[in-house]
Amino acid sequence: MNTHPVRKAPPRSPLLLGWILFHLSGTAFAQPADSARLCQGNYYTEAQGKAALARFGATYRDRPGWEERADRIRRGIRQGAALEGVPQNTPLKPRVRGRRTYDGYTVENVAFESLPGFFVTGNLYRPVRKQSSYAAILSPHGHGPNLRFGESVQKRCATLARMGA
Repeated sequence: MNTHPVRKAPPRSPLLLGWILFHLSGTAFAQPADSARLCQGNYYTEAQGKAALARFGATYRDRPGWEERADRIRRGIRQGAALEGVPQNTPLKPRVRGRRTYDGYTVENVAFESLPGFFVTGNLYRPVRKQSSYAAILSPHGHGPNLRFGESVQKRCATLARMGA
């Protein structure tokens, strides 16, 4: 008879953060076209960054040119982060359930299938007030059991949702 307690697998929310950063990285980590290395840390001053953006803008003239450059940047990031063996994107099959309405915001349970059979779960906080557009804020809750249910995490997310994020 096995008397060892059953341990639950740790939450997988870091994968959600990694997935979002990976897909947003096309513009966030832009680098000069002739540079093959990944820029890290405080790479530019504000003035240098402005000049670099002007140079980057001159490297493409139309959407196909930009898409080629964005693809080159993404490949550089994947290479620099040793993520070249990442599986191809698959349908996410999002699930949104259990909407609850509170004072100025709603909360829904959400999940998506990051890899076939592997679900990333979380809570989606949204303002009740309708807006023409919304900000998106990823609010990681750390590692450990039930941390997303902690009072400070819920207050932070509720406050951001009430503010329109």
